Amino acid sequence: MKRLLGIFTLALLALLFASAGAEARTVNVEASQDGTGSSAIVTLKWKFTAGDRLFRTFDGDNWTELTIPAATADGNVTVKDDNNGSGFVKGSNVFYEIRDAGYDADTTKRSTSTKQSHIKRVNMFIDSGNPTVENAHGNYVSNTNACASCHVNHKGKSAAKQLLKTDTVRALCETCHTAAAAGSKYLVDYGAVRDKNGDFTPAPAGPITKGTETELFGAAVPNDPALAAKGIKKATSGHPYTGVYKAQGDSLNLGLSADKKSTVLLETRSMQCTSCHQAHPNDNNFRLLKSVNSTYAAVAPSTTLTATVTPVVIEAYAVNTDGTKETVRYKSGATQFCEQCHKAFHPTTGTTSTFNGETFFIHPSEKAMNLHGALLTSNLPLQNAKDLAPGDSPNNITLDNGKTKDSYITCITCHYSHGTPNAGEQKSNFIPGKTSTMLNRMDYVGVCQECHKK
Repeated sequence: MKRLLGIFTLALLALLFASAGAEARTVNVEASQDGTGSSAIVTLKWKFTAGDRLFRTFDGDNWTELTIPAATADGNVTVKDDNNGSGFVKGSNVFYEIRDAGYDADTTKRSTSTKQSHIKRVNMFIDSGNPTVENAHGNYVSNTNACASCHVNHKGKSAAKQLLKTDTVRALCETCHTAAAAGSKYLVDYGAVRDKNGDFTPAPAGPITKGTETELFGAAVPNDPALAAKGIKKATSGHPYTGVYKAQGDSLNLGLSADKKSTVLLETRSMQCTSCHQAHPNDNNFRLLKSVNSTYAAVAPSTTLTATVTPVVIEAYAVNTDGTKETVRYKSGATQFCEQCHKAFHPTTGTTSTFNGETFFIHPSEKAMNLHGALLTSNLPLQNAKDLAPGDSPNNITLDNGKTKDSYITCITCHYSHGTPNAGEQKSNFIPGKTSTMLNRMDYVGVCQECHKK
């Protein structure tokens, strides 16, 4: 049975509004898988345009160009990829790009929306161990049944008029992305990824569940002993995704907070899964992340705040070549995405920022891994970090852990995006009397020592 497995990993359903930004090339690709494991064949079908080229990668660094056969009478091409006859590893992730004739001629960086306009990316996961279901988010085959996973034509429950099967977007996401539901290999509640054997490994984004509501502050809830033994623990602090929320040190820039109104961004003013993610992506962004970046201002004589929207290209790859644990290779956009809400923590120049009239100094982000000329090493997630194979001769300095000086620290170097299972509460710098584990990637402030090694 054909399985639609095109995926943008944190599958978070029911798009609330069309995200402005770095739109991918407008081309509909039908993506499916036949067979399993070493017998698996991935099929891609699309309307061919002269100059189209197709590439495959497993890690975002090494790309292989695939042969595109002649188009049929209706103008479509169908490429069947069996990975040079060896098939694929069960549970692995595979990434494809269709690049048009203008890709090579465009000399801008891949992190720009103009470069992305020449690309259509299709992400696939192979035999994830999930029930045989079609992916809910895109690259549908012509006779798809995926729409019915989330929508119902004549009895929708959502007040947002999207014909959803549930009353809220969060509830809809949880019909697949929890350990109890097991409808996806990405279990957001526990921060786990289901591997090729049906077992669990920790997810790069961390767990988001913390009691009945996800909160930045408060006591941790008990872990499941069997999962905890595998490193799968509930969050001691998590990113809020319910209710109106004001970010520490800044106000929200996604049209969410009560004091920010926009005629451009029409999403409701409460945090939920679709505050960050889109169900049906119109761009190539990693993890279904939205590409909106907005700056608010009032134009006289009006006092209404409106948003100027610019794109954010979040390029990253969930690398899983052996069907077990995933690691993420970040290329661009991590800090720019976070600053959509936490803008005060990423000043455009220098390392000072101002909030509520107070000027303060902050740790640099989107900066190379060096301190006063000394290159630092770290095993934490870095952007543009490429693992160097023996014999590689990069045109830059290689650090002792195989990373290069072109590796950059970003927000997600120190912090999980969903939540942390780690211990070590710290006092809040912005909310008196509150303590939190601050989504830190290591216990207490071990992230400091990981880089600075004092």
